[in-house]
Amino acid sequence: WAERGFAANLRINGADSYEAFVFGAVIALGRGYAGDLATATRDMDRVVADMRAAGHVFDTVLLSAGRLARVRGDAAGALRLFDEAAALSKDAPATARLRAQIRGERAAVAAARDPRAARPALEAALRELQAQYHVETPSHADVRMALARGLLAAGQAAEAAPHADAAVALWQPLNPGSIWHRDALALQAAVRAARQR
Repeated sequence: WAERGFAANLRINGADSYEAFVFGAVIALGRGYAGDLATATRDMDRVVADMRAAGHVFDTVLLSAGRLARVRGDAAGALRLFDEAAALSKDAPATARLRAQIRGERAAVAAARDPRAARPALEAALRELQAQYHVETPSHADVRMALARGLLAAGQAAEAAPHADAAVALWQPLNPGSIWHRDALALQAAVRAARQR
């Protein structure tokens, strides 16, 4: 569907349009999620370079690029892209959801360095996401996973449990068997084991 959208927007709006860059980034990210990291990275780098060369920088494209950097295990690159996206994101009601996603995913990546110290930022990010969405999203799950890890590391398994359970509940129907679902199940099992000690 993204490839169809990209082709249609290319015909209508041209190669240097917002839509073309967004669809190009979504396609590259999808390839990364599917496991083809080499192609995904090459394609995303090209989309971002073309966007900059055209004199544009779009927060939505940078968010996708940051997500791909995260999938590749490049935390520093993801943080740079999320920070740039956050700086560009306009403080307007129409972009509040995007800002919440950027802040949430940035907090989740930053939490890997020191899960315990990241708790206030993660809790703030979760509140912001909950204020913007009436359902759980993958961004919620990212923040909840980071919160659960930090709470578990601090010996607070009971407080970690609802977050791990919520992440499993999101991924189970949405993308069962995915790396995110497997990670959530593993964390949930670790939390349950810690509670039984």
